[in-house]
Amino acid sequence: QASADYSTFCNPPSCPIRMPRSPFSWEAAMGELEDCVAPGAAICGDASSSACLFAVWNLIVRPPRVQYSEEELASEYPRRFTMGGHTVLRSDFKLFNARGMRLVCTLFEPMSELEGGKAQGGAGAGERACVVFCHDSCSCRIAGFQLVPVLLPLNVGLACFDFAGSGASDGEYVSFGFHERDDLSRVIDHLRSAFGFSRIGLWGQTMGAAAALMHAPRDPTLAGIVVDSPFSDAWDLLTEVCHDVVSLSPWLISPYLHMVRLVIQNKAQFDICDVSPKAHVKKCFIPALFLHGEMNTFVTPKHSELLKRSYGGEALLLRMPEVAHSTRRPTEFLARTAAFLVRALRWERHLPPGVTEDALAALAAGRLPAQR
Repeated sequence: QASADYSTFCNPPSCPIRMPRSPFSWEAAMGELEDCVAPGAAICGDASSSACLFAVWNLIVRPPRVQYSEEELASEYPRRFTMGGHTVLRSDFKLFNARGMRLVCTLFEPMSELEGGKAQGGAGAGERACVVFCHDSCSCRIAGFQLVPVLLPLNVGLACFDFAGSGASDGEYVSFGFHERDDLSRVIDHLRSAFGFSRIGLWGQTMGAAAALMHAPRDPTLAGIVVDSPFSDAWDLLTEVCHDVVSLSPWLISPYLHMVRLVIQNKAQFDICDVSPKAHVKKCFIPALFLHGEMNTFVTPKHSELLKRSYGGEALLLRMPEVAHSTRRPTEFLARTAAFLVRALRWERHLPPGVTEDALAALAAGRLPAQR
């Protein structure tokens, strides 16, 4: 039965998501940043002040970059594989963004054996659904592969890509979501024009969540959006980091950040003050699901609370107990998010026969269907 297969593959016992090389933890990065500066250090002529300025700069635009080979990418999933009784096709492709930088992308598509193995999604003519995963600033497309066993058994495709400045894509710097929203737009356009996806949802983590929230008002045809640990405003977030983590004196924070802002404008070609999801969410009307770990000390839950209050459309916030910024998300919340996306995509009529209303109700409650 498909529902039993979904239960099995949604939480496979031997399928940990492996981030290749350069493992990164925001919690560890915050500890390193805290060590860079002594509380109350003078702004001029103090080595620790220069170290702090450099650390904040790296935190924003050049966190450690995940590097991986084609072999490591292919080791996660082959070109064709079976999951939950369904054949899945994995294809890799490249695009160029508006700034002329190459973006590397991976697409997982459910295939219809009735059409001779052609990727159809089983949804009928003109109906294909896909979720686009948007990674965090210290991550890459492979982080989204954890959603393959969550979405593909539901007949929903999954697209993952490296933002410019991340992973194997071109570019030197990331931009906390400013340029990334245009990368996302480029990928969505290609999925529609080249692959025929008619229903598209977004799933973003922190920087990827910010990019998704800032892009969503520009594309009202999106079906729904999942935002995991988003920040409400980049300047506000960095102010909190300097105050709560680095313990800088309040009168030092603004001068520090203004220096960082100038360096970013010069080197990375964007203004950190323009990275503000809270300025965009009032114009977002597609259904939204906010996820936030209660133990997240880098982006605290109050950011999601503020964004939900300001959101223009229907929005729900799920707080994840005992989950920090870099903690792998519990299966319970992956299941509830899958149920949300089925509803947002209006995909109930296109699910495999074994995924019944009872199975969807179990997912919505955070319970996987019982195996039979």
